[in-house]
Amino acid sequence: MRIKRWLLIAVTAWVICVAVPTIPAVRVLLASPLVINSMGEPADACYVLASGDAFTERLVAAADLYQMHRVRQIILQRDDRTSYYNFVAQASWTANQWSLDALSHRGVPANAILVIDPATGMLGTLAEARNVSRLLPSDVHRLALVTSAPHMRRSLLTFRRILSSGVTVTPYPASDFASSAEFYRPIWLEYLKLGGYALMAWK
Repeated sequence: MRIKRWLLIAVTAWVICVAVPTIPAVRVLLASPLVINSMGEPADACYVLASGDAFTERLVAAADLYQMHRVRQIILQRDDRTSYYNFVAQASWTANQWSLDALSHRGVPANAILVIDPATGMLGTLAEARNVSRLLPSDVHRLALVTSAPHMRRSLLTFRRILSSGVTVTPYPASDFASSAEFYRPIWLEYLKLGGYALMAWK
C-alpha cells in the first residue's frame, strides 16, 4: 500500500508540474505575472537585451519602435563572436554584423544605432544593466527595454534599480508570450531567477 501511495503521489506531481504546464493556455497563464508592457509610451532610445533564443524577435521589435517614431535611437551590445557565413560578403560575419544588417534591412539607418562595449559579469541581465548605466548617452532620459516577454519583469526590476533616478525605464516585450521563441523554455527557472534578483542587495 505504501508503494502504491508514493507512486500515486509521484504520478500526480508529474502531471501537475510537467504535463499540465505544456498546455499552451496553461503556460500563458503561468507566465502572465512575468510579462509587463507599456506599449503607448515613447522613449529617447531603446536597449535590446543581448543573446537568447528570441534575440531576432527583439531586433524586429526595436526596428518597429524606430519606424513608429517611438524611439530615435537603438542601443545594442557589441557581440564579436563569429557567426554564420555571409555568402554575399564571402566571409563569416560576427553576430554584431548580422544584427546591424537585420536592422538595416528593416529600414533603420546606421546613425540611429549605438553599439556599446559588451558587459562583463556572471549574471547577464545585471551585468548588462550596469554596463548600460555606465555607457548610456547623457541625453537619454527615457529608455525602453526590449526583451522577451517572460524576461521582462526581471529586466525591468534590474534596470530600474541600477540606472540613475534621472532615467525612466519602460518595458517593451519583443512579442506576446505565446508567439515567442522562448515559449517552451522552463517558466519555473525564470521565477527562480526573478526571486534571486529581487533578494539581492545591489550597490
